[in-house]
Amino acid sequence: MRTVTAIVKNFFRHDCLYLATNISFCGLLSLIPMILIAVSITGFLLGSSNDIYQQLVSAIVDLLPQGKDFLMNNLREVVGQRHSLGVLGAVMLLFIASILFGAMERSLDIIFESEKRRNFLHSRLVAIGMIMLVSLFFFMPTIADLLTRGLVRFGFYFPLGDIVRGKIFLVLFTFFAFVAIVVIVPHHKVRFRYAAFGGLFFAFGVWVARLWFRWYMVKAFSQYNVIYGSITAMILLLLWFYYVSNILLFSAEIVSYLQQRHRHSEGKARRIPGSFSARGGSG
Repeated sequence: MRTVTAIVKNFFRHDCLYLATNISFCGLLSLIPMILIAVSITGFLLGSSNDIYQQLVSAIVDLLPQGKDFLMNNLREVVGQRHSLGVLGAVMLLFIASILFGAMERSLDIIFESEKRRNFLHSRLVAIGMIMLVSLFFFMPTIADLLTRGLVRFGFYFPLGDIVRGKIFLVLFTFFAFVAIVVIVPHHKVRFRYAAFGGLFFAFGVWVARLWFRWYMVKAFSQYNVIYGSITAMILLLLWFYYVSNILLFSAEIVSYLQQRHRHSEGKARRIPGSFSARGGSG
C-alpha cells in the first residue's frame, strides 16, 4: 500500500496530468505524418499495392477504439497527395512526426529526474529512430501474409497473418512499445527488468481502457456529437490519446519508483560493509 501511495504522489508531484495533455496534443498532431511515413516505407520496401495499403491501414485503425472513420477519410486524402510533397515537405513531415517523441522525452526526463537533457539534434535523431521502429509494426501484417503465402508454396500452412492481427499480438505490441519507449527515449539509464514490469502494467491498462472507452462511447457519443458536431471524432481521438498518455506516464512512474528503491537498497548494501570495516579498524 505504501508503494502505491508513493507512486501516486510522484504522479501528481511531476504534474503528469499536464504532461499527458502535452503528449496527447502532440500525438494527434503527429498521427497523420507518422502514418504517412509508415505507408511510404511500406511502399518502398514491399512495392505499391492496394492490398498492402489496405492491410496497413487496417493494422493502424485497429489500434484505436474510436475515430476510425475520421482517420480513414483523412488518410485517403493525404495518401493520395503524398507524391506532391517534395523533399522539403518530406522533411517537414518527419519533423512534425518527431514532435510526439520529443514530448515523451521531456515528460520521461521529468519522471526519471534526469540530470541532463539531450541537445536538440540528438533528441530529434532519437525521435526519428523511434518513428522507424514504430513503422516496422505497421507493415508486420503484410510481411506475415507474404511469409504465409511462401510457406503454402512448400506445402506448409501456418496462419501467421491471422496471429499478427489477433488481440494477443496487440497486447504484445503495447508491451514492447512501452519497453522501447522507456528504455530509449529518456536521457536516463533504465533497467530492462523494471521497464518490463511497467510494460505489463501499461499493456493491461491500455487493454482495460479500450474496453471501457468503447462501452462509454456507445452511451456518450450522441452527447459529444451535440456539443462538438462534425469534429466529434477528432475530440474522441484526442480524448483517447489523453487516456493512453496518462497510463503511459503512470507506468513510467512505477518503473522510476522501482529503480529508485533499487538504488537505495544498493546504497545501503554498500554502506553496511564499510561501517563494519570502520568499526573493526577503530577497535
